Amino acid sequence: MTLMIFVRPAASADGNDAGTQATVRFDLPAQPLDAALVAFGEVTGYSVLVSRQLAAGRVAAPVRGGYTPTEALQRLLVGTQLGARLSGSNAFTLLALAEAKAGGWAAPNEIPAWTKRIRVEGDVRARYEARYYDMANSNIEIDWRSLNSGSGYDVNSNTNLALPALLNTRQDRKHLLRARARLSILADISDSTQAGSRLASGNDDSPVSTTQTLGGGLGKKNIWLDQAWLSYQPAAWLKLTALG
Repeated sequence: MTLMIFVRPAASADGNDAGTQATVRFDLPAQPLDAALVAFGEVTGYSVLVSRQLAAGRVAAPVRGGYTPTEALQRLLVGTQLGARLSGSNAFTLLALAEAKAGGWAAPNEIPAWTKRIRVEGDVRARYEARYYDMANSNIEIDWRSLNSGSGYDVNSNTNLALPALLNTRQDRKHLLRARARLSILADISDSTQAGSRLASGNDDSPVSTTQTLGGGLGKKNIWLDQAWLSYQPAAWLKLTALG
């Protein structure tokens, strides 16, 4: 059976995460844990959820002085073999210390274990670029990429006299400011399964480069889903990867 202690938020309660909690004055003596949690809730306005069996027979440590609710609860639980985490708006949940440590709840400045399986990577690169072309270059080189992304080209000279899209092969392009930005999220789903995705800058959907030419009067730039993949390694000698 679960014991849920709900207390109307007190005037001293401020914020619902550890980074915005206000300091509160405590004067709690050593006492049975269930009584200490009720007193803690009356002082802070925070609720504490714990199973009745887990709280039975445990004695809370004394807490005296100015602390945030999170700091005070950690001190209150010293010696009880229980750990706590902020689990909602003005609410804590208690677990056995071994379970709390496994989940990354108990130690100060620790994070839940599942977050350690997720990594965020990224890079930003900027460069000045100039492109110079020889005037002797052929000026009738077809821009196949533009042609392939369009609606087709009529090659019948009887019905179409216009040339297809052509590459720039003679006009210099000077004073180009170019930048590349990439952000990846990688996840170890299990010991044998990983997944990842990457967002990137870029003028277009070219698979060759994600470099963006800057300029354009502060116009908005594109962000592309550059990569998405899932890999599975059933054996040391075999790894299967699906790319998108």
